[in-house]
Amino acid sequence: FFGNSNFASAILAMSSMCSLALVTFFWGSLSNPWRMIVSISLILGVYTTYLTESLQGLLGIAIAISLFALVLILKKSRILGYLYAFVMIIGAFIVLSGFLGLGILGTRIEQYTLTLRLKYWSAGWLMGVDNLPFGVGFDNYGDYFQKFRPDGAILLTGADLTTNNAHNPFLQTFATAGIFGVIPLIIIFIYTIYLKRATPQNIVIGGAA
Repeated sequence: FFGNSNFASAILAMSSMCSLALVTFFWGSLSNPWRMIVSISLILGVYTTYLTESLQGLLGIAIAISLFALVLILKKSRILGYLYAFVMIIGAFIVLSGFLGLGILGTRIEQYTLTLRLKYWSAGWLMGVDNLPFGVGFDNYGDYFQKFRPDGAILLTGADLTTNNAHNPFLQTFATAGIFGVIPLIIIFIYTIYLKRATPQNIVIGGAA
């Protein structure tokens, strides 16, 4: 039903995050019909994310809740906000270590796909560095993956596994288009963040005053 459960989980989680942001920060600006729509969307989004049985979507929602809570706490008290952020960083480190099979949660929540994805990233980085400044060429990541993959990838999957994507837009671009491809991408990314921060936040939805 969900196809690739990890992709479905990520998409559903992002939808849930958008609904949660509206509930958290714009509830007072929503008209009653929009409040009902957003609430139903949030409930369905979280529930369908849970049905995928993929942990990454639920983790994304948990991160969004934590970050939204941090914003609200900082508005009330900077000291409490900083303390909360410190606890968040420690918790995030423990959880991330667990996903990688390390630390106190390593035996319980290790994510094989995350460990494998790190191997994809490593191969992409090595491709780009070894083929400066132009990379290995567009759509050629898969042709060079087995040459540049770390030895750990073979231990995880065997010698025959290949992939045509680094699963990271920056590393994929660096590997295939080199520094002349990744630098414009980074500039666009940073400029988009700048525009977002410079955009007025006075948003009214559904015609409510």
